[in-house]
Amino acid sequence: MELFFIVDALKRNGALKVIAVVPYFGYQRQDHVFRDGEAVSLEVVVKMIQSSGIDHFVTFDLHSVKIPELFSIPVSHLSALPVFAKTLAEEGLHIAETVLISPDKGGLRGIKQFSELLDGMSYIVLNKTRDTLTGAVAYEKLDPVLLVGKKRAIILDDMISSGSTIMPVAEMLTQHALKKLWCLQRMRFSRKTHPICCKIHR
Repeated sequence: MELFFIVDALKRNGALKVIAVVPYFGYQRQDHVFRDGEAVSLEVVVKMIQSSGIDHFVTFDLHSVKIPELFSIPVSHLSALPVFAKTLAEEGLHIAETVLISPDKGGLRGIKQFSELLDGMSYIVLNKTRDTLTGAVAYEKLDPVLLVGKKRAIILDDMISSGSTIMPVAEMLTQHALKKLWCLQRMRFSRKTHPICCKIHR
């Protein structure tokens, strides 16, 4: 709402063009109906953005690469992955001893891009299921063969809200005796993030 108020004030005061730079695009994860009777919040917010008078929308690491297709105005979808890759490369990571982890299949495209930026580092996409009534997350058991020779795992996720996704992944990887466990999240921590999540951030 604050964004819409700012845009309205700018337009009323003669702005010919308004470019909105929005690092965190709220409601983007509600991109389809999970349970009967729900709204698709993402589509509602997109309509509000377009009707507010914004001419160009700039945002970062969207939950889905298809989101820009919902807009009728120009959208610049930027990514922090090159910055992450550069920082990790400077750490001198041994590619053969490091594996990238995506907590679910929704992160497949992002983990592939990240792998390419890190000279083809191996990656694993976990199979996650979520109970639509309780929200509880469960994972299929990880084949230990996939982690043979690995000393470090880097978990890549778009956002940590409650930690209900990232914590089971961290616990699963810890059971496989990895020496280091890093977590990279492309958006931000929620104010309600579980304190344990902060401990595994690096």
